[in-house]
Amino acid sequence: MKIILSSRKICWSVAALLMVMMVIGSIWDYPISCSLYDKSNWFGIIFAAFGEYPSTLGLVVVGSMLLAGHNKEKQSSAAIQCVGGILLTILGAALSMLLPPHYAEVPLYFSCFVGIICSAVIFFVTLLLCRGAEQKKVIQVALAIFVTILATTIIVNLIKIPWGRARMRLVASNPRAYFMPWWQAGDGLKNILTAAGVGADEFKSFPSGHVAGASALMLLCLLPQIQPKLATQQSLLFAIGFCWTCLTALSRIIIGAHYLTDVTVAFAIGFLVMNIVCRRVFPEYTNAPVSKRD
Repeated sequence: MKIILSSRKICWSVAALLMVMMVIGSIWDYPISCSLYDKSNWFGIIFAAFGEYPSTLGLVVVGSMLLAGHNKEKQSSAAIQCVGGILLTILGAALSMLLPPHYAEVPLYFSCFVGIICSAVIFFVTLLLCRGAEQKKVIQVALAIFVTILATTIIVNLIKIPWGRARMRLVASNPRAYFMPWWQAGDGLKNILTAAGVGADEFKSFPSGHVAGASALMLLCLLPQIQPKLATQQSLLFAIGFCWTCLTALSRIIIGAHYLTDVTVAFAIGFLVMNIVCRRVFPEYTNAPVSKRD
């Protein structure tokens, strides 16, 4: 079964779209953000709170897959997998509960309620999908999801923290702040304004962590690897993740957290990382010819 992420048509189409968006953003980043900016927009607030859920709930998926696919014949490795599965499940659920109030004005009790419900549903649905699946495939999918989320998070933060690009909302609210194109590091402005009391988080615009986290939902297309009955739905599963990532990207621009180039680069990083990871983890599938059933 060939993974849709390895399709040349899909890869070139996404690459072309991102290239066009990058060119448009490089020229009209600021005007686009000015025309869309609305810090109280409900759509932006909702996605600020929950747009990154695919990465946090992705850890719950990985944890449940490790529990479902542990090696019952080898007690030592089975114990390690179970412990790892439990820890990742708890971590993913905790992040799902605690992160939304950090990004938006969401009551903690509501965030915890939604986080617990979503984590529980994802946990049991994943266990159900893994029932009867080949152990090797379950572990492969879990590995691909975990490495993609981890690598994407690390790469995005390695860029955004030292780059120091000021967010649109800061430019709009602080007369001392000003727009800077994505290719220009904002160290000078950052040093001046942080010394004046502006939070360092206001200089983490490029690239978008939310969009990178949202892109993990495109890994839904890996589910047919553990449930072949879903093979005919692979395009739909990928489309769901793609649309969620696009909606998250739009919401981040509207709320003034990022510019078009910020979300485009984050999208590109997420898509590139999952392609590289899947080609390493599933070489027998990505190199195989597409059958009529695929």
